[in-house]
Amino acid sequence: MPHPSWQALLSGAYDKLDRSYRDFLEQDSEYFPARKEYLNAFTTLPRHEVKYILFGQDPYPRKESAKGYAFIDAKVESIFSDTGLSKEVNRATSLRNFVKMALLARGDLEREDLSQEAISRVDKARLITSILP
Repeated sequence: MPHPSWQALLSGAYDKLDRSYRDFLEQDSEYFPARKEYLNAFTTLPRHEVKYILFGQDPYPRKESAKGYAFIDAKVESIFSDTGLSKEVNRATSLRNFVKMALLARGDLEREDLSQEAISRVDKARLITSILP
């Protein structure tokens, strides 16, 4: 369930979707992530604490990867390894590119060097290292 502070906004937006599309989503047969996980991103923080929202539609490589968070592959247990990004992240292309983009934007990496070695040197003490709860 989304955080209560999102309920009115999300309900209003959902009500505005085309009825045939809502019917398709509610059948929950061949679409993933599963219906119960569509809005997982809105369970994480109350609305007043959110600064930015990135929406994305990943072509998930397998059903187990889809958990309702853009750019996240649920099969990834750890983002980093001692040698840079974990093998799991390197296989999750969208997540890998997103992590590199974020590290570059933060100034942790230089545009000229986005290598595993450069990532291994980044101080990760204040970074999220896992998407697992």
